[in-house]
Amino acid sequence: MLVLLTTLTTLAGPTLLQTGLQPAEIAPPEVEGVWLALVPGGDRVERVEVRTAEVFDRMEPGTDWREITALLNGTPVGPALLLRDVPGVTAGPVTALIDGPVPLVAGGWMVLGSDREAVTVIGLDGPDGLGLDPFDEPVHTLQIHRLPVESCDGCVQRQLGVPGLGDLTEEVVVLWAGDLDGDGRADAAIEAPTAWGSVTALLLSSAATDGDLLGVAAILEIAGC
Repeated sequence: MLVLLTTLTTLAGPTLLQTGLQPAEIAPPEVEGVWLALVPGGDRVERVEVRTAEVFDRMEPGTDWREITALLNGTPVGPALLLRDVPGVTAGPVTALIDGPVPLVAGGWMVLGSDREAVTVIGLDGPDGLGLDPFDEPVHTLQIHRLPVESCDGCVQRQLGVPGLGDLTEEVVVLWAGDLDGDGRADAAIEAPTAWGSVTALLLSSAATDGDLLGVAAILEIAGC
């Protein structure tokens, strides 16, 4: 039987959830209430009411699941990313470039945003060896590049890896990209299997430190073993 171990950022700080069926550990009744949500269409952050309900799995009766539903003016909306207490994110219109999910292929690149000076792209590097088990999947590092509109030697800013994210497998999906925090720079939300489970992360330019391009503003990890 699959054992689910979950990590949910405390409700007292920046928190990220998704609508739909989730392990009970990350969807207790305490998460119910008012959240901000990136709803389908991707160009607005809406204030929604979150509700949860217990779901009985006949195939795995020993596994606890809960259904997370977001209500906008009393009407269910989804799929949606749910945000609470994320600095810089408020209800209202946002600039959306990608309203996914869009797969990110290892060795390929995807544009997250652009301005007069540069284009910001996201990609996966090549396989960084195998895990300890020879049957493990190759792991990759998420890369963010800022490429000048007019290329020149030495003027590319490069970030190898996103602080707060570990190694990822090849199945990274960009759920959303655009300007979420209103600072005119690219932001993104991604979802991916890891070597030990899965991770959903909100990456904001305003959360970046030490010259990085993006930082992890909120994260949801689910590990299976």
